[in-house]
Amino acid sequence: MYSNLPEEIGKVRLLRYLGLRRTSIGRLPHSFGQLRNLQTLDVRNFHRVRVSNFIWMLESLRHLYAYKVECDVPLKIEGLRNLQTLSRIRFDDIMLNNMITLTSLQKLGIWVDDKSDIVKLCMHLSEVGSLKALRLYFDGRIEWPSLGGLSKLQHVTALKLFGLGLRSLPPDFPPNLSRLSLSFTRLEDNPMPALEKLGQLSFLKMEFSYWDRGWGAQLVISRHGFHQLKFLELNFQDGLKEIQVEKGALQQLQCLRIRKCLSLEKLPEELKHISTLELVDMPEDLISRLDADMISSIPNLTIFSL
Repeated sequence: MYSNLPEEIGKVRLLRYLGLRRTSIGRLPHSFGQLRNLQTLDVRNFHRVRVSNFIWMLESLRHLYAYKVECDVPLKIEGLRNLQTLSRIRFDDIMLNNMITLTSLQKLGIWVDDKSDIVKLCMHLSEVGSLKALRLYFDGRIEWPSLGGLSKLQHVTALKLFGLGLRSLPPDFPPNLSRLSLSFTRLEDNPMPALEKLGQLSFLKMEFSYWDRGWGAQLVISRHGFHQLKFLELNFQDGLKEIQVEKGALQQLQCLRIRKCLSLEKLPEELKHISTLELVDMPEDLISRLDADMISSIPNLTIFSL
């Protein structure tokens, strides 16, 4: 059963933070528009939360987590000059607002589907100079729309792509990208040849991101790329049996975290130079086969067993 907040919530004029995460709240009353001092509204729920079109009135709002917020009309957000975080808003709501007016916006998460025009989205966001981090969450039925246009996002340094149906990497990336996360994408082709060309990339996290149908996947990292990569995390890579690292590759890598890659048979000797290696929920067979020289060479080796 859903519950609703009382209309009287609007009288709490000095309220700055309201967390409704994982609650059964199904509707926010119109009086919410009177909360002019509210800075954080956290509606990270798994079911929808109905709202009136009052968000634009919350002039002090800095962080809005709107996972399942729905409005009968396009949600107006333009003019919120203090807004820094806007998480999981719908594609259509973004496109119908003048995003340039959000002069403090740094982190933006958007639900997209099969019909979303990502090229137009990137054009729409290209002049939001404060925007540093972009997350795209796929909520469609078949596969992602074309992800062209990301190169127009000059100011974006962190990008996350989340959701099944992304069969191949985007044709381009933000030119100043330093952090990339691929989660539950199930790419069909080895992503490393394309990713290692991202010259400023320092952080790469891959989670359920690459799926080889033949259950014999390899990740091959050449000496020609990843010149700035300092952190690499591999989570739940189904069928990943081998990581090959060419001699001279990953010279800047400081930390490698591998978690639940249950088919991985061994680690390459070329990783002896890293300072931190974290193995989380990995098979005992792999742990027992770790080279003694590698163990002694890595200053910070941490093993969390299944």
